[in-house]
Amino acid sequence: MRLTKDAQTVVEVVTMLGGHALLVGGFVRDQALGIESKDIDIEVHGPVTPEALIRHLEVRGRVDTVGQSFGVIKFGQDVDVSFP
Repeated sequence: MRLTKDAQTVVEVVTMLGGHALLVGGFVRDQALGIESKDIDIEVHGPVTPEALIRHLEVRGRVDTVGQSFGVIKFGQDVDVSFP
């Protein structure tokens, strides 16, 4: 399973902040079926807040907070980050 640079960045930042990043959703399904995914879904667990994650990601790339009220942050071209 290969992650994009943007997805790797999210995982690294979440880990640095003391959280856990889980691959979820359509990306996991597509990997199991052996097909290419259009985006990567990452769910964040642990003591990481959306605000802290946004602050750390903004210096590393494009962050779109349009879905933040629903608990979703978009990073880069293909990563959707959610909080349970």
